[in-house]
Amino acid sequence: MLIVIISIIFLGMVGYIIFLSLQDAQQKKNTTIRDLLTKKTNLVCNYTDANKNAVKTYIQNGTIRVDLKVQDSTESRSIIIKDQKLYTWSAIDKKGFALDASQESGSVAAGIQSKIDGIINDINSHKSSCVEATEQISSSMFTVPKDIEYIDILHTPTPEPTQIPGLTPKPY
Repeated sequence: MLIVIISIIFLGMVGYIIFLSLQDAQQKKNTTIRDLLTKKTNLVCNYTDANKNAVKTYIQNGTIRVDLKVQDSTESRSIIIKDQKLYTWSAIDKKGFALDASQESGSVAAGIQSKIDGIINDINSHKSSCVEATEQISSSMFTVPKDIEYIDILHTPTPEPTQIPGLTPKPY
């Protein structure tokens, strides 16, 4: 009789543990990357995007870094999203641009936020490839590089064709 009681208690404990793990798995499945940005979470995501580019994403304390290797090319780009700012650059040519939604207003700010949201949504669509970082991600991964020439694409006037070196205006 004692064995039956112990067996029933044991089976009840096993069932309860299974229930808790299924509940935890369901919560993780329903958690979005945007939800995780508000938590002290360290994630690493490795996936191939819709354009067949290799993407490695790091998320730490609300900041995102994306390193993208373009398929069949030596081209690679990096992105940091931090405090409503988006920085993107190429380490090869040392050029990039920065967008700051907090410094803009109206449709410009909305456009910048839309770009940021698009990147977050892309990461979210691949969240099954994300795992908690087993080691601390270096904070330097989230520091905007100083050796990059950032172009302010919102406030730099587009050059006229006559101002572009090597381009001669065509007569009409």
